Amino acid sequence: MKKNSGKNETVETIDTPTYTQSAPMRGFSIYNTEGDTYYKSEVERVVNELRRELYPVQEPTYPELPVAPRTAKKESVGVKPMRGFSLALILILNLLALAVIAVGCFDIGPVGNMIAVFVKEPVGGVAQSVSLLDGLFAELSSIGAQSQLDYSVNADATANILLIVFAAGGALVALFSLVQVIVAIVALAQNKPGKKRARFGVVAFLTILAFVAALIGLIGLKAQIGFGDFCSLILPKALGDYGLSRVEEGYTLYSGYGLYALLIVPILTMLFSLCVGRKKK
Repeated sequence: MKKNSGKNETVETIDTPTYTQSAPMRGFSIYNTEGDTYYKSEVERVVNELRRELYPVQEPTYPELPVAPRTAKKESVGVKPMRGFSLALILILNLLALAVIAVGCFDIGPVGNMIAVFVKEPVGGVAQSVSLLDGLFAELSSIGAQSQLDYSVNADATANILLIVFAAGGALVALFSLVQVIVAIVALAQNKPGKKRARFGVVAFLTILAFVAALIGLIGLKAQIGFGDFCSLILPKALGDYGLSRVEEGYTLYSGYGLYALLIVPILTMLFSLCVGRKKK
């Protein structure tokens, strides 16, 4: 507060802070006698902000163009060459196994004896082929089936069990071979990789077990279950004096080349099954 000269009145003064022109601030005078560069840039910035606020410029908008959705490339569907080749070989091998089993059921002469699994050679007589299903035919004799071998000799409880083993083993070998053929045909017809690998190797291993069981059953029926009798039946006649001799029945039982085919086919099937199918990622 200070007094006015010549009058008895008081004048109120307001003390306000003062700022230098070089200090940054929003409110200021546009006059600048000193020509401060910082001050000039601040003025331009504020003016630009005010222009944008008073006269907003609308940014141009463009219509959205339709974009075709990208589709993932599908894997080419089809059987790969290696897979198809392995399936075809598995099919052919198991068809061969079924043919060997079927040929032994009929007497077609010397050629049939070579292809058959077993060969019955009577003393001074004509050789006859014996099928792997001969034990099954003996079990089904009540409905008219005929077997080449007589299983009633020295029949007892053990012989009855061994006959069942021989019949079941031979029937399983034929069944497993038929299953392999059907699965191979279906896999080739589908013409696409499966989600799961076809169990050719597992079925082939079961085929070998069934075939060994059939051999043990037959050897137990016609001889003693031992390594010597097992070798006598498996080894071919051309290698020497082999075969199961049945003097009381008047014949000798040999193995034909079909026996080796039924042993080799499951082993090759297990090898080829490694190239068949693949797990879907």
